Amino acid sequence: MSRSVICLFALAGASMAGESPADRKPPFHLEFGGYVNRVDRGYGTWQGADIQVRYSGFKFAAPFASAITQSRPNASQPSFGVGSYLFLHPHFYSIVSASYAPDRPMPVYPKYRYDVLGCFIVPKKTQLVLTTGYTQYQLKPGATRVLSAGAIYYYKRAVVSGGVNFNEVNPGKHRSQSGQFAFMYGREGQFWVGAGVNGGRVAYPSVASLPFDVRFDSIGSYVFARRWLRRNFGVLARYDFMQMLDAYQSNAINLGLFFDF
Repeated sequence: MSRSVICLFALAGASMAGESPADRKPPFHLEFGGYVNRVDRGYGTWQGADIQVRYSGFKFAAPFASAITQSRPNASQPSFGVGSYLFLHPHFYSIVSASYAPDRPMPVYPKYRYDVLGCFIVPKKTQLVLTTGYTQYQLKPGATRVLSAGAIYYYKRAVVSGGVNFNEVNPGKHRSQSGQFAFMYGREGQFWVGAGVNGGRVAYPSVASLPFDVRFDSIGSYVFARRWLRRNFGVLARYDFMQMLDAYQSNAINLGLFFDF
């Protein structure tokens, strides 16, 4: 699963932990959609689709599963993931996940990926959640490790989040840092709108089949909207911009539907 998806799960998990029984939705949540990504400098158009399902009927866990696929002019690959929220304490919950992508001559996704995220609800300041996480994934010819720290703050209908990542890419132990900031406004069951920015340094461009011993600065941003059309049904839209300096620029549009049942 992508790190952006994990972060969104983190926000959702914090909301779920604070729900009253009267506000609780049906236990199953299904979400699916597709996207088109235009990438310059000859990389062409990338297309993909994803589906996610979550079950929140248990008291101490909310398992989820996902499948995603992406096609590029010279590559195509699916990836499959499973995970769960773990509500271990009134002031602490965790999100764990793992994913697998079958081998392809030109890989798009990591073959293996593992994520662990811990979320600490600050006592007497329940609007503030501190997060820390670890990610490891295998993408030929080496492994990447990411340590992260951040925070989520709730104020009325607004949610603000931010964090920093410490990355190590192998072989070569190339170290870099990156960060992100996001803002959401709305209410579950009605609508959410939001935007985010991210930036940092990567050890090599992800569109290459082999790593280069160089570093690229990257900046990105996104806006999204999620609207409930009925109590258990809605639509979503998202636009992503990414500028990998000296490498490429991409513009992606994602459209999808979601259901609760």
